[in-house]
Amino acid sequence: MRIGTPLSASATRVMLPGSGELGKEVIIALQRRGVALATGADIAAARERARLAASRVRPVSA
Repeated sequence: MRIGTPLSASATRVMLPGSGELGKEVIIALQRRGVALATGADIAAARERARLAASRVRPVSA
């Protein structure tokens, strides 16, 4: 299984909305396997950086 670099386009993403005790156990198991976890704030910041980077790209004229 390929997981990818956290917060990159190739990263595997897992959402645990409203996760209770079972969700906490899943997170602990992922951390034990060395998977980097991102919080909602991390993801929002990464999306904003990507949006800003995309706005700086200039189209190539034909």
